Amino acid sequence: MNSDELELHYSGPSEMDAAALGQALEGVSRLVRQASHAGVFGQDCPFEVKVTAPSSGSLSIMVLLQSTVEVVGAADFLIKAVGFMARHLHKRVTNFEHIPERGTVKVQLSDGSCMEVTEAQWRLFNDPDAAKALKKVARPVSMASDALDMRGGSETLTITRSDLPQLEPPPEPGPEPQRFTQWVFLECINFTRDDRWRVTTADGDSWGVTIEDRGFLDSIDDGSLRIGRNDSFKVDMRVEVVRDGDGKEKVRRFIERVADRHVGAVPQQLPFEE
Repeated sequence: MNSDELELHYSGPSEMDAAALGQALEGVSRLVRQASHAGVFGQDCPFEVKVTAPSSGSLSIMVLLQSTVEVVGAADFLIKAVGFMARHLHKRVTNFEHIPERGTVKVQLSDGSCMEVTEAQWRLFNDPDAAKALKKVARPVSMASDALDMRGGSETLTITRSDLPQLEPPPEPGPEPQRFTQWVFLECINFTRDDRWRVTTADGDSWGVTIEDRGFLDSIDDGSLRIGRNDSFKVDMRVEVVRDGDGKEKVRRFIERVADRHVGAVPQQLPFEE
């Protein structure tokens, strides 16, 4: 049985929440499995991931990567591939090019950086299961430990608390904004909450909107435009779908321009929101 050692060293207290440690070990096992599938070790070979006795002081865990297939420097390969993930997972890939003659991929990222990685590193970088596993391995850092050092052979990867946001992939871009013209009624005038107003349509729909027409807003603010409750407005509307931190979609509506106004039959001034 061939084996190689991978050390997880969580600096700080010499004790750890058991649930966090369990998730970290599960993350290591899954990370090794996904790295093997990606070809990080040169071939897809099964590994048994075992834990040996920790050392004294800050909590260290020795992980044995054992396989019936001989892989020299398995821990080095793993840390190099995971290091690329940890440093760049939060960035958006703007372009990439496979270079078959070298077995590499040239990658351009949203921060303007450009680098060449192996095909295996590229596959692991794009593996969502590997990203989830890495977050589990680093979870103790967010709870009690000051940092995590993953050491194997000549390679070391350090993840501190300030690095944790970088382990989140960038949000997927939403669909293209929709633009259309709509007649609406203003429910109230609001200059107190990020210019979020509420409008209604003739069909009874009620929407929260952000008004971007600065001239329209200024004319209301300085009193040169007085709006009645029954007035209607022809507006150029933009609708965007965005995703929050949990991946849930939210609809945001914007009035880009107030194109026309129809004065209501019975003037009644709208109230300002306090």
